[in-house]
Amino acid sequence: MLKEPKVAALGSLKSETGDEMKVLKNKSFLFITSSQFIHKIGECLYDLLMPLLILHITGSPILMGLMYIVGEAAEFLVYLFGGAIVDSINRKKLLIVIAILQATFISLLPIAEGVGQLNIILLFIVAFIIDICVSLYGIADISIIPQIVDKKELPEANGIMQVSLSTAQAIGPAVSGLIIAALGLFTSVWVNTFVFILLLTTFTLIKSYKDDTPDEKITPKLILNNSIEGLKFTLKDKFLALLIFWQAFFIFGIHGSILMLTFHISEYLSLGSQHLGVVMTFGAVGGIIGGFLFPYLHRSVKPGLLLLLSATLVATSFALLALTTHILAIGVVYAFTLLGISMVSRLIALYIQSNTESIYMGRVMAATRLFTSILAPLSIFIASWVSESFGTPALFIASSITILLTVILAFPSRLKKHDWNIENDAGKVASSQ
Repeated sequence: MLKEPKVAALGSLKSETGDEMKVLKNKSFLFITSSQFIHKIGECLYDLLMPLLILHITGSPILMGLMYIVGEAAEFLVYLFGGAIVDSINRKKLLIVIAILQATFISLLPIAEGVGQLNIILLFIVAFIIDICVSLYGIADISIIPQIVDKKELPEANGIMQVSLSTAQAIGPAVSGLIIAALGLFTSVWVNTFVFILLLTTFTLIKSYKDDTPDEKITPKLILNNSIEGLKFTLKDKFLALLIFWQAFFIFGIHGSILMLTFHISEYLSLGSQHLGVVMTFGAVGGIIGGFLFPYLHRSVKPGLLLLLSATLVATSFALLALTTHILAIGVVYAFTLLGISMVSRLIALYIQSNTESIYMGRVMAATRLFTSILAPLSIFIASWVSESFGTPALFIASSITILLTVILAFPSRLKKHDWNIENDAGKVASSQ
């Protein structure tokens, strides 16, 4: 009598394990996952090269700051109109075009240097185009996943992609620094070009892909109309609107503090850059662990509750950062911080992927990022002021309280009880006709 339930349980476990392994046998998914890893490595190298190139040409920190503003402007444009582009074009072809544009424009810099024509205007044009490509890639990359894997495989797919992304984030800055130190500035730009060409090859190898691109002639008017329609469609899903509203305040609570962690370690604690590297590595490991845990926790805990528990973990971690001074302890706490943040990010992405029709996927992803990025500049401004006036520990405590308030206010809402577990298949959001 006792053995039969055990056999059934084992059978269930084998079935679940088989389902998890199935996504790893999907070659197209493996190529898109490897492309994410390659792109993040290329992005890390690009992010390090561009400020150095501006300082090399002009020596001006003001122009270096202006380059970051150009990047923010590029992101904003993509969040407004990029979703409509992702939904109007074959996503595999779009990813190929993005890789070609990145490789082409970054290669213009060493070519221009070789003929003595490199100037700040060209540098800003290249930065603007590549920043657009990076932001557009982020939407197309996550929107194509439901066209490559089955719906029931989405939790495992998101977990694996989080592991890939966090691993690249862990090694990317260190590898980029070593490349620049060993090869010099402009040879490193050629390496960056090669990385984007390698990215192109991974996209060409994607074979299994459900293409449901609308048969429409793409015009600026169509992009504008589709962008407006996407915003309306996103807000029409009342639960998604609630999720976006909650995420906006969650990001408000974390964004400035994450950026001020560098200041906290180097200035407030007076520790060296090697200590900062240790903390960032720990943080990336936290993201990797989050990716591994995601599919299991998603099956075991109702997603709405898991979302709030993950946010609570982040709030607790920020409070501990304010009280911790030993570098290894800071690293461990930061690992838990990014573990919680990665869980929140993947849970929201999973809801959109599993409850949105493919023809709206890009616009919903873009609209979500648009709405949730609105409070990010305010978060940075307040974080800078609090850090300078009261110290970074006070900032981390303020962040912890802000995040806890988002959790407390969300607890009585639909957020805690809502279940978008794939196995329960709550159904897709109704698409507008």
